[in-house]
Amino acid sequence: MSTTYTQVFVRPTANVSLYQITDPAIQKQRTDYVVGLKTNGIIIGENSTVSDDQLTLTFERIFRDRAAYDSYIGNTIITQSWPARDAYNKANGITYTESVVDNE
Repeated sequence: MSTTYTQVFVRPTANVSLYQITDPAIQKQRTDYVVGLKTNGIIIGENSTVSDDQLTLTFERIFRDRAAYDSYIGNTIITQSWPARDAYNKANGITYTESVVDNE
């Protein structure tokens, strides 16, 4: 059974940029890690959509199972940028929600 992890970011206006990791070393480490997970069949799908008004970004990542998701979400390569992201979002009025669903 696969697991879908969904993140939704809503910005107050189109003039507010969504958070981007600014440290090239952290971005490379994160990218290399995710590519490895895709190559090894741990991440089996991704989808990203932007609303018509350009304010909402929805990002879904599909994992082969719950254990794969748990390993991903517990890895510091993924979580190390979250405090900066959360602070940026708060300072810029961006709301963030996430959900995890085990698919049948």
